[in-house]
Amino acid sequence: CGFLPLFAHLAPRVGFFLGDNKMSLIEQVGGHDVAKNKYQDLSDSDVITIGPFEIPAKPYFEQELLEYRREHNIYELRDKIVFIDEFMHDEVMTVSDGNNVALWMDNDTKHAVIEMVRHATDAEIKAMTRGAD
Repeated sequence: CGFLPLFAHLAPRVGFFLGDNKMSLIEQVGGHDVAKNKYQDLSDSDVITIGPFEIPAKPYFEQELLEYRREHNIYELRDKIVFIDEFMHDEVMTVSDGNNVALWMDNDTKHAVIEMVRHATDAEIKAMTRGAD
C-alpha cells in the first residue's frame, strides 16, 4: 500500500498525511502490534489526509491491518479463513481462538494447524465459499 504516515494532533482529531513510500502503513508505524494499538486509540472523528481528501481513519486503518494480516499470515479473532487444500470443505470459517500453531474456528467447533488455512478473500467472504471470484 506504500504510504507514509506523519502523525500530527489536530484537536479534536488525529491527522494523518499519507505520502509516497514503499513501506506499508503498518510497517511505517512500527509493525502490526503497534498499528493495532494505534487503531484501538482512534476515535470515530479521526481522519487520514490523502492528497486533498480527508477520509475516516478507523475504517482505513482496519482495512490496512487486515491486508497486513493476510500478507503475513497473522490471524486474529473474527478473521475469516478457508482451508487451503481442495479435499477439505470449502466454507468460510471464523477464527474463534488460536495460538502460533493452531486455530479454532466457528465457536471452537473446528480446529486446524495454521499451515492448513489462509485468510479468505473479500469475494470468498461475500460468497461464503472458498474459490469465489
